[in-house]
Amino acid sequence: MAAFVVLGLGGMVAWTGMRTDVDAMNQRSVPALMAVSDLNASFKGVRSLLLAMAIEKDPGVRALLNEQVGAHVGRLSAAVSGLRGLGLASASLDEVSGAFFNAVRETAIVARNGERDAAAALLYSSVIPAEQNMAAYVDGVRRDLLAQQKALDKSLSYGGMTLFAYCLIGIAMGLALRHILLPSVAALMPAHEDELVSREIALMMHTYTGSVIMASLVTSVALVAVFLGHPDRLALYCWWAVSLGVLATRLAGYLRWFRMRDTDFSGIAAIRNFGAGSVASALTWAVFPFLFFAEATQVQRMAMAFIYAAMAGGGSAVLAPARKVSLVYLCLMLLPQVGFFAWAGTRIDLTVAVMCAGMLGLLVYSSSSSRRITLSALQLSRENKRMVEESVTRQLELENLNTRLEDRVHERTIMLELEVDAREEYALQLKELALRDPLTGLLNRRALAEQMDEVLACAAGVGMGVQVLFIDLDRFKEVNDVQGHFVGDQVLIEVAARLRAALPEPALVARWGGDEFVAVVPAVAGRNLVPAVHACLAEPIRVRGNEIRIDASIGISLSPEHGRDVDVLVRQADVAMYQAKLKGRSGSQTYDAAMGEQLRRLHELGQALREALENDALSVVFQPIVPQHASLTSKMEALLRWQHPVRGAVSPREFIAIAEDAGLIGKLGRWVLVRSCYEALSWGNDNVVSVNVSALQVMSGELLDDVIAALRESGLPAERLELELTESVFIHDIDAIARVLDTLREIGVRIAIDDFGTGYSSLSYLNRLPIDTLKIDRSFVLAAEGDGDQMLRAILGMARGFGCKVVAEGVENPAQLAMLRSLSIDYIQGNCISAPLLPDAARVWNDCQASLA
Repeated sequence: MAAFVVLGLGGMVAWTGMRTDVDAMNQRSVPALMAVSDLNASFKGVRSLLLAMAIEKDPGVRALLNEQVGAHVGRLSAAVSGLRGLGLASASLDEVSGAFFNAVRETAIVARNGERDAAAALLYSSVIPAEQNMAAYVDGVRRDLLAQQKALDKSLSYGGMTLFAYCLIGIAMGLALRHILLPSVAALMPAHEDELVSREIALMMHTYTGSVIMASLVTSVALVAVFLGHPDRLALYCWWAVSLGVLATRLAGYLRWFRMRDTDFSGIAAIRNFGAGSVASALTWAVFPFLFFAEATQVQRMAMAFIYAAMAGGGSAVLAPARKVSLVYLCLMLLPQVGFFAWAGTRIDLTVAVMCAGMLGLLVYSSSSSRRITLSALQLSRENKRMVEESVTRQLELENLNTRLEDRVHERTIMLELEVDAREEYALQLKELALRDPLTGLLNRRALAEQMDEVLACAAGVGMGVQVLFIDLDRFKEVNDVQGHFVGDQVLIEVAARLRAALPEPALVARWGGDEFVAVVPAVAGRNLVPAVHACLAEPIRVRGNEIRIDASIGISLSPEHGRDVDVLVRQADVAMYQAKLKGRSGSQTYDAAMGEQLRRLHELGQALREALENDALSVVFQPIVPQHASLTSKMEALLRWQHPVRGAVSPREFIAIAEDAGLIGKLGRWVLVRSCYEALSWGNDNVVSVNVSALQVMSGELLDDVIAALRESGLPAERLELELTESVFIHDIDAIARVLDTLREIGVRIAIDDFGTGYSSLSYLNRLPIDTLKIDRSFVLAAEGDGDQMLRAILGMARGFGCKVVAEGVENPAQLAMLRSLSIDYIQGNCISAPLLPDAARVWNDCQASLA
């Protein structure tokens, strides 16, 4: 085998040298033939112009013709210089070209002076003989060039015979494997491949065989050298022997093809043979990781990955015209690498696995592109050969054909340049994606941290402050839950665009995650930016015909007041934002040191609320809603209370917000609903219990099932249950809300709007939804004492126009009570009538009301 390798390398070097001579000859002969064609084309032009000068009477025309003669003479001089530059200079060339140029100049001078007879005599006595001598010399040069080409081609054909003999033993070693793979490779070839194209592809593939085999030999030697310390050295040598045998078989196949390449061989069969050898080599290499990866060191693994990547890149370029064979080759070379490195599990191995997988994808794409380019190049090559073969008989058309060829080459060059530009742009896009949020195009966390460090450093250098805004969209989860994630994504894209437009140019705007955004603004440009942020979000967002209203809670931290560290400033702004949410959302808050303690307290309250709910430590009180007309049924509103064992009574406004943020509002709402139904059933009359429902319960889609389950469990008639909703629920999907409320109304449950007039008031939902009662907010009752009752009268008139009953909330004194009774209000609720009652007191109240009735 060693002798075979040495002899094979010698033969390959000899063949490569001969091939280089042919290429060098082609590089010299083709331009020489083109220069010869230019000479022949220009002879007749010079003769025609001289004849025209000789017979022309007008001096001006003769001068113009003389300039044209000079241009043709310049072209002929350039062609002669081209022959000299290609090494074809000789004394004969100088003699015949000098005689021709002298004759032309002498004749042109005589003709320009108007000596017609003398010019004609010189044309026939000097110019035409000199032209004939020049043409004879040019024809001799053409014949010599063609003879040299044929001689070199014949020499190259005989060179492969010796190399074939060197590879005979190696062919026998790999013959079995190649014959096994031939049917599989044949299945990968196109069924109707053009035979001429196939032959060109086979010629091109086999041209690279020497380089491929040499590269395979060198890389196999390098791989074996790297793994010499492997414990299973015998298996390593066996693998190398098989690899060398396959290489010998491929070399033998190449020599066989080389002998028949000038015959009418089958291009598809040649490609199949080449592909079978390539796949055999790839299969041999694919076995290597299975044998030696597990016990390889990290250095050996990295070296193996590098070698395999290099082999895959080189092989894919050669096999690119056979797309499916190239794909099989790449998979055999790189997929085992991906699998074994991923199986190893360490960070370095996983990184290499990802890189191998990425390279596999890139090489597959590159192979596909190379195939298209190669096929185009083959078409150009065939066209070029045809032009060279016809140059002898079509000399007058050669210039036009060369122009067309140059145009096509130029077009292809432009296409290649565009492709290179596209790849560079793609690389820039990949770099941009690494620093950008893919949905909104804003900076991601990593890019924000890097650029924020620079902003903080620059600001510190000039004594300028920096403002960090943590922006969290309020109730964005409801948009995703109700409208779907597509609509949610569109909302995030629109919000990102509005923030970029609203914030000043120096600002850094990033998507922190989910519905959270962070803006970093130098203090000079970022003063009082909160109103600008709220203003840009105030306009409804329209997606798929729906209007979505959204706002944000904003937390602010300042540098250097609150620190200079990126993580610290963002965390402080986040804490401030959470504090803003607790104050009622859609607000803003600047960080101070006490907020950390407040956040800890809220966290503890959230945990305590969860425990209280699990341990049934909450309670419900009931406040009477007294009718002002005998025909109306009394009601009692169920109010949730929490007595913390340490902190005492916790405000519902505080712990309801905590429940919503902690995801407990659904469970809490179900508990209140069931408890209220049981208490109402114990009253012994037909009084209605009114239960508050949060917007999250309505939008979750579980409210209908919760109500039906509570009524069924308690046995309370549906007509005795009233659900109170705030107007904020109607900023969401009104169609979905209408379907839920219609179903509840059909089973008998009453619907009331709480705090009417303070939120999203619209006549459209009053007309569209099955609303029974409007509860006027206490702010209107207080305002009526000082500003008059016009607003109350307007609300009463509107409610009665829609057939709704009206409840006045927060009635605290007899004056308010008298005023409301004078307006013939339907219901009154407030401490003036009764404070909220414990369940036992509520039962006594109901018994007293029943006895009074």
